[in-house]
Amino acid sequence: MKLTNVTRVQIFLVLMFTLCASEGKKRPSSVKDEDECSHDNGGCVHMCMNTPGNYSCVCRDGFMIASDGKDCLDKNECFENKGGCSHQCINTLGSFECKCSSGYMLDPTGKSCIIGQWCHASLGCNHACRTSLTSNRVECYCRTGYILHSDGKTCLRSCEVGNGGCQHICNTTTEGPVCSCSDNYILNQDKKTCTASCSVNNGGCERKCVDSSQGPVCSCPVGYKLHQDGRSCIDVDECEKKIDGCSHLCENVKGSFECVCPPGYKVSTDYKTCVDIDECLLNSTCDHKCVNLPGSFQCHCNTGYQLFGITHCADVNECAVRNGGCIHTCSNTEGSYTCSCNTGFKLHPNKHDCIDAGQCISLVQQPNSLLTCVHVEAQEQQCTVTCGKKAQLIHENGLLNTTTMSFKCGPSTNYEWTNMENGRLPQCSESISAPSYSRKAKLGFIRDSCDVDPKDIEIMKQNLTETFNNEKRYKCKNRCQINFLDFICGSRNKKFWKLVHHSKRSLIIAEFELQMNSNHHSGKCDVDCTAKRNLQRFNRAFKKFKRAVKRQKYIVRFENKDLKPIKKSFRPDKNIKELCKDGMQLLNSSCIGCTFGTFYNKDTQKCHPCPRGTYQDMEGQLSCKECPNRLPGSGVEGATMQKQCSELCDQGTFSASGLKPCMPCQVGTFQPDYGRISCISCGSGLRTRDAGSTGFKDCTFRILCDAGHYYNISAHTCSKCGKGFYQTQPGQDFCFSCPGKTTTDSDSSVSSDDCKDRRCGQHMGDYFGVLESPNYPGNYPVNVDCVWKIRPEKRRRILIIIPKIELGDEEDCGDRIIMRKSKSLQSQSTFETC
Repeated sequence: MKLTNVTRVQIFLVLMFTLCASEGKKRPSSVKDEDECSHDNGGCVHMCMNTPGNYSCVCRDGFMIASDGKDCLDKNECFENKGGCSHQCINTLGSFECKCSSGYMLDPTGKSCIIGQWCHASLGCNHACRTSLTSNRVECYCRTGYILHSDGKTCLRSCEVGNGGCQHICNTTTEGPVCSCSDNYILNQDKKTCTASCSVNNGGCERKCVDSSQGPVCSCPVGYKLHQDGRSCIDVDECEKKIDGCSHLCENVKGSFECVCPPGYKVSTDYKTCVDIDECLLNSTCDHKCVNLPGSFQCHCNTGYQLFGITHCADVNECAVRNGGCIHTCSNTEGSYTCSCNTGFKLHPNKHDCIDAGQCISLVQQPNSLLTCVHVEAQEQQCTVTCGKKAQLIHENGLLNTTTMSFKCGPSTNYEWTNMENGRLPQCSESISAPSYSRKAKLGFIRDSCDVDPKDIEIMKQNLTETFNNEKRYKCKNRCQINFLDFICGSRNKKFWKLVHHSKRSLIIAEFELQMNSNHHSGKCDVDCTAKRNLQRFNRAFKKFKRAVKRQKYIVRFENKDLKPIKKSFRPDKNIKELCKDGMQLLNSSCIGCTFGTFYNKDTQKCHPCPRGTYQDMEGQLSCKECPNRLPGSGVEGATMQKQCSELCDQGTFSASGLKPCMPCQVGTFQPDYGRISCISCGSGLRTRDAGSTGFKDCTFRILCDAGHYYNISAHTCSKCGKGFYQTQPGQDFCFSCPGKTTTDSDSSVSSDDCKDRRCGQHMGDYFGVLESPNYPGNYPVNVDCVWKIRPEKRRRILIIIPKIELGDEEDCGDRIIMRKSKSLQSQSTFETC
């Protein structure tokens, strides 16, 4: 399968079973015709005629077959040659009658007219009269197919003529024909014609049919209305009539409507209101941080990373721009960078400048401590840090078990301070405590059923909490808590399964975690002493609980029934975890609150220095306070007070220490950073208009370079940003490097959005996988061919789902996606679009 410049494609490998069985040839057997007319007359209202393999309905004389092929309708014989009548033809149901003009009467054939009306006028005969052969009297008689009424004058049609005027069934009586209807038909008020009920072809209705005395009545379901023909249903456009109630868009569908939401929204449970989709609920939405917005979302990257492809983060190569601000060597690292100095120099506390290695860096006094420094020998200094009464010295590895520590710097130490770690003085902390302890355990029960009510979990959780805290033997003293409890129903634990596998009862394993919180240490028992005592009590509590279970002295009441655990079923984990409260980090089995100038990071569970532009003047905090000026990069790292927010030299200034008081950068130089000890030259022949310039833009270069270009200070010309670089602003002397392994499609790029990942995305599992175009979900780069090969195991097939494709709009179909049955370019193409 070859996909060229496409958007995301999801592939699910679905296990499909194909059952194939070869069938031998069978001899054709003789087929016996089924007589459809034998069952309910084949549905015919008159006569049914069976034919080989089929049947047809036939109507009596005077009728013709209806469009449904079963009902019979009256045939108007008068249409053809007046039905053979010499004067007038009157159509009747199933037949017709001839009438004569005034002064004439019908002859015995019933069609021709003869002169004279004396039979009608004198005798009142309905048809004709004649002399009786027996009585020699003149009497009335009727034409063939009619019978004379008992009044001797009126002629009644029999069922033999035109089916007696009945549309369906005719029954001859002394009073004349009596009509009835076939099954599923209704006799109309004229007592002759029949109307199909709802049982026959749904009464002719398209949707709903209800029988009434007037025949079937058609109606339509909600979302439709009845057509003028009284039978068909036509769709009601709720959107056009504004009766939809949709909060945003309405889309009409057959018989209903759907409320449609704009991108980033979904229809709520009322099917009308659009609510925001919180894309950030999915951890995979953004590589780093996700911020939900109404109808959308934004991804943000951690410090040292840059966003690309809408959702991805890649490392920024800070060294690519002015050497990362490093005076000597810049080394890029994942998410950061470091500066280093040449031989004979060492790094300044601002971590960018290099100073003479033959000088000691001044130490800064920390809160809760006293710093005293003296010169002990020529060029030798010795400083002592002393903690306050309630504070102890701590370092990165934990307590130092002392309140005083000395440091020395000079020629004998290569001008490096002794006893320092990572260039930082140890701090004095008053927030020190012993850790809490937690441990998981399992407990077995036998119950009548495997049904577990959530209430049972809460009952046992509360029961365990009260047991450990209230019974003196456990010595918890209200410091024990159950962090979680869960039931595993139907467990097949080998040891206990034999107790239930021959019965209908169920084995339930209760898994829980017990935590014993630390108490405060005292003068007689320090932190280490308190930690040891707490751990002993914690282990002793588990041993005593195990003994109580074994002796069946621990009881839980479920469903008004006391339940004892299985003997010897208590199984504690081997691992015991040490825990600290938020704002404190675990160092060498001690909980130490994050000191001044630091904050506690829940992700790393460590204390980190406050970044520049922030400070923290309290211990054990989860974040740092913003400096009043809120300038990023201003202030020292790890600031312990608000005053330190403005100690660094501002942009456009410098000093020998990088701290205030500072001097403005001289004309022809600039400084975009804080706390620097020198300024950057504009370059040969370039000057600034004034002192104190903060960027290259203040330099008086000969030409203003456009975005996507940079000013070459050696050639004094504008050069294009090469591939993999971009510049968003005009008048700059550098180009930004694309993050990570991204690059641009061409040179002269003016936006970070031009940085794209050219690697074809692929995430394959055992049963499903995801294929992504390069840089998905951002725009894909140009001139990239992605070829993915998927080879399923035997008896497996591949189901490919493409939820959305957005290809470049080109007339020559330059971007396309092609799926082939094999890796050969000549193999059959199963899907192709562009």
